[in-house]
Amino acid sequence: THMRTLLVIFMITLMAFPLASAGLVERKKPGTVPDPTDPTTSDPWTFYGTDNGEKYALCIGISNYEGRTSDLKYCDDDAKAWKDYYVSQGYYVMLLLDLDATADNMELAFAALDALEDAATDQVVVTYSGHGGWYDNTYKSCIISSDLYWCTNGWMASWFDSYDSQNMFFFFDSCESGYFATALAKQGRVITVGSGGSGYYTYDDRVTRHGIFTYYALEGTAYYNYAEGIANYAMTNFMDWCAARGAACDPQYSDNFNGSLYI
Repeated sequence: THMRTLLVIFMITLMAFPLASAGLVERKKPGTVPDPTDPTTSDPWTFYGTDNGEKYALCIGISNYEGRTSDLKYCDDDAKAWKDYYVSQGYYVMLLLDLDATADNMELAFAALDALEDAATDQVVVTYSGHGGWYDNTYKSCIISSDLYWCTNGWMASWFDSYDSQNMFFFFDSCESGYFATALAKQGRVITVGSGGSGYYTYDDRVTRHGIFTYYALEGTAYYNYAEGIANYAMTNFMDWCAARGAACDPQYSDNFNGSLYI
């Protein structure tokens, strides 16, 4: 609580950063996906931890966008912190950062993660920190790739339709991304998003060097080792933080896992 008095707000909002949209991403999957176990493959991500055949995480953080007007502060730090946490929990982690996190490379990472997980009992985590935005009432929530594509919730959901895992946790620290909680909802999944739809935002903080929503989620890992606990801790504290400042956040949550999803 005393930390809150030290926080300085930096709004992560597309209205504050004019992004030159390269277009909506609703395209088909690429024909060739690099083999993530092949050491000769030049992957856009870096692996951390050991592949135990059961626990996988993909952590995406974009602070450095193409051009000079769209950069954020600490989204890459969010992803690195998630990487450290999940490595400590025995996960094999793919870390995709900044200019490497293009729309094409995110598609390749989703496909590579799909190739790694191959059982309903596998545990899978996906975190994203970066720009988000509301496109319109058709495409709704989008995340923004480093090459400035508006990547729709439907695009992302289509990538995860084929996953075997029934133990999946999605975490988004991005503006106007609430519809991902609906689009990704499926049996065995917990999804938490730091903002609602149009007009709701997430925020950066130069004191903690994290997104505020991510900061509280990471703090929550000290008290909970299951997705529902972490999500509720982050949402409750973030809503209190926003209410104290008159900020528009409205985090979203979807839980389709029976019991507690230990991550």
